Parts: sequence; structure tokens; C-alpha cells
Amino acid sequence: MDERGQKLKRLAGPYDEGAYLSLVCEAEGGNPAPIVTWWREGALLDDTYFRTSQGLVRNELIIMELKRSDFMVELTCKASNTNLTEPISASIRIDLNMKPLYVRITTSQKALKVGDSLRLDCETSGSRPTAKIVWWMDNKILQNEKQSFFTNRNVTYSSINLSPGVDDNGKVVICKAENPALPHSDMQDSWYLNIHFPPEVSLQLGANIKYSTIKE
Repeated sequence: MDERGQKLKRLAGPYDEGAYLSLVCEAEGGNPAPIVTWWREGALLDDTYFRTSQGLVRNELIIMELKRSDFMVELTCKASNTNLTEPISASIRIDLNMKPLYVRITTSQKALKVGDSLRLDCETSGSRPTAKIVWWMDNKILQNEKQSFFTNRNVTYSSINLSPGVDDNGKVVICKAENPALPHSDMQDSWYLNIHFPPEVSLQLGANIKYSTIKE
């Protein structure tokens, strides 16, 4: 059972990456009293147990911080009291919500001319469940631009098509990835807009020139 007293079967969780976890295994009866141990993928993990006031033998396994390496690991509780009988065991696997490992805009940085179309590609991996990708520019979500998404082998890809103008020069486009099940798990990468455009030329009369004196 977990720290809330809920009985677990086969799959426990999902728990959040980095979270504290307490798992309790209890054995009842037997002569002599059983030894209760925890095992991880066949290796002894915890052999500290005690007898409760109700006569149960309990072993509480504490995992201070769940890591990615704990994802789908098999934990087995065994109760044994003599070499003459087979141990009784129960196993569970740990399911995790995991943060993205990285997010990266894969389009190479380059200068653009006014009127150029721009496609930016972004990818992220490692999130469970799948990360949500959102594009930003000038502190605003880009909602009206053409976007595409797909996921393959735990890598999520997103593309966006832009037509930046003169006013977009110097702005930053951000690709942000976040696990929807883990608040504050977002990661981001940036792409700087460098827009080349011709100068604007304007003519005006000097301070001492009057329109009436100008002849064609």
C-alpha cells in the first residue's frame, strides 16, 4: 500500500518525478513470524521490518526522490519465515510523470529579408505524458499562424510558418515545451529575428528656402 493506505496492484502511480514515495508491505500469520523484505529488480533493497501492535509484520520502503531511473522499475515485497516453505511475494511497477529532457529549435539562425517566409522547427523529448509545445513571440502566444505537431518515439515535433515584417526585427520567437501533468516543468528555446530591409529616404526643404523661390 502507499502512504495514503491505498492498496496497490501491479502498477503504482503515476507519481511525479522528484516526488517522495512511501510503500508499505505487511505480512500476517505464519510460524515462525515472517521476515518482510523489499527487492528491486531481483536485488535486495530494504530488510528493515517490525511487528505492529496488531501482530502484523511491516516493512516501509521510503524513496526520498523519484528519479527517471525509477520509471517502470519492478519492486517486490517478499515474506518468508523458513527455508522449508517458498516465500510469498507481491510486485508492483512504478509509473511516473516526467519532465521534458530538452527543447530545441532546430532551424539554423539566419538573416531574413522583408517578405521572406520563415519555417521554424522545434523538438522536445523525455516528457511523460507527451509534452505540449506552444510558440511565443513578443510575450504573446502565436495562435493565428500555421502550425503542425506530431510525436514519434517519445519525441514531439512542432513547426510554425511566419512572415515577419519590418516591425518584427529584433523580436524573439520562443518554443516552449511543458508536461501538462507537471506544472512548472516548462523548458524553452529561442530564435532571434534579424530582418534586413532598405532604408527609407525622405526629402525636405532647408530652413532658409522658400517654396516661392523654387522654379522648375
